[in-house]
Amino acid sequence: MRLDELKVLDFLNDAVILIDLDRKIVRLNKKAEELTGHTAASAVGKPCYEVIGIDLCDDGCPLNNVISDEQCINNFDVTLKNKKGQHIPICLNTTPIEDSSGKVIGIIDNLRVISHVKTIIDDIDSERMRNKAILDSIDEGVYTIDKEWRITSFNKTAEKITGFSENEVIGKICSDVLTTSLCRKRCPLKRILTHKETLSNINSNFIRKGGKEIPVILNMALFIDRFQNVLGGVTTFRDISTMEAHVASHKKKRPVHGIVGKSSAITKVLDLANTAARSDINVFIGGESGTGKNLIAQAIHYASERKNGPFVKVNMGAIPETLMESELYGHVKGAFTGADRDSKGKFEIAEGGTLFLDEITEMSVYAQAKILQVIQDKQFYPVGGNTLKTANVRIICATNRDMHEEIQSKRFRDDLFFRLNVFPITVPPIRERVSDLPLIIHHILEKLSILYGGECPTLSAALLEKLMQYSWPGNIRELENVVEYGFLCSEGDTITEKNVAQVLGAGPKMIGDTALPNDISSEGNDEKKRILKILSEVGWNRQEASKVLGVDRTTLWRKMKKYQIS
Repeated sequence: MRLDELKVLDFLNDAVILIDLDRKIVRLNKKAEELTGHTAASAVGKPCYEVIGIDLCDDGCPLNNVISDEQCINNFDVTLKNKKGQHIPICLNTTPIEDSSGKVIGIIDNLRVISHVKTIIDDIDSERMRNKAILDSIDEGVYTIDKEWRITSFNKTAEKITGFSENEVIGKICSDVLTTSLCRKRCPLKRILTHKETLSNINSNFIRKGGKEIPVILNMALFIDRFQNVLGGVTTFRDISTMEAHVASHKKKRPVHGIVGKSSAITKVLDLANTAARSDINVFIGGESGTGKNLIAQAIHYASERKNGPFVKVNMGAIPETLMESELYGHVKGAFTGADRDSKGKFEIAEGGTLFLDEITEMSVYAQAKILQVIQDKQFYPVGGNTLKTANVRIICATNRDMHEEIQSKRFRDDLFFRLNVFPITVPPIRERVSDLPLIIHHILEKLSILYGGECPTLSAALLEKLMQYSWPGNIRELENVVEYGFLCSEGDTITEKNVAQVLGAGPKMIGDTALPNDISSEGNDEKKRILKILSEVGWNRQEASKVLGVDRTTLWRKMKKYQIS
């Protein structure tokens, strides 16, 4: 049995207003009441311009064309004047309502506040045909499931984002056709139905029909009838790789792809990332290991004109020197022993999108010369091939090394650096944005509660104070490890110092303790002594040592090679 779609009207992030052919208000949803300042009781029966009061009304009623020509108004940026006299920038969508014979009997106004989006879900009554038109006018995917996980409704935007038609999914188990990255770990809808709660603003990826992943933000809640019986669940989702163009005209758009924080240090970085996203220039991201350079690169990509193209990440430190050319530029069949077929390189895979070269300083001088030529000419030959290919990619690079030292020591070509470092961005370490720690920790705990299930715990005041005094040499990566350890070890709804004592004691010392420098990026004998000390403490287990040091195993191996530690 399909759920009554109209009951999700108050779930929507948008204000929805129903208007008759006399331009009088018939119904408002909760969001519309909040936006206009008028209650449904006071607004119903009034002329629409007295309640909505948009600036288009002064130039002639915008509904005339909707009624006479049966045409929709889509994505109009207008200003609404609410009951308090405040002027609010909104995006307007207007759709005619037709009866079963195709005659226009009314109008649906869909208004979205451009500066923010909230989701509130509640029950209301109306006809299914009218509500279907409402849902299909919403610029968010909406689908509902029953208690047996079968999809019961699916709007037009959901079809557009997922690639599946309504007929293909209705009646099917949701995970069979609408797989997300969360489904692989722990189903959030199961948590909704089991614990009877709402989940908001969850970052995930939808697997589109055909296999392509699309980043989305999900909101999930229970579907309840007027007798408080649980009928199933409702999910709304937005494709964040195609952000609304009209947002930029009213509020500065900031790429925040998984980045949490409000400090001036991270705000400056986000402003720079937003500026970089407006053009196609090469970006060079610096910063210590674990600071989130990868997230900044993704934020720039998904806020740029290339957002619909691929984002391809290459860890240069993980590619053997002998395979570097093949990995970057591809090869043809027979180019070398084992090349039994043609293979595309990362430049070709990233065509039309962004190529993110992480740990760029791990390239040999020879490989640097080759990539410099490709950047200059925007063309390349696959290994063993004679067909010239274009390189229509935007390049973003990252490293945790001191580039001045790398260039001075002749380990990195200065001419390549000048080509890559057109727009430099340095991501601050946690110790320079300590005020963001509570927000970051809460964000990590919310993700862990979805992954493992159960309530989202809090940190004791004593533990939070101690963590804010910690130097965090491994930055976000180390913080995630500590918080996850505490999450798993806590027995109640509060994580205490006792829960994380073991991992903090095994790692770098707290500020104020007497110890060797806890920043692995420091130079000279101190760094070598620290690596030797940690390796000794963990029984020369490189994986454990890398966790304690807050770096990946490739970086630890490179440091050991540099200092001739075996």
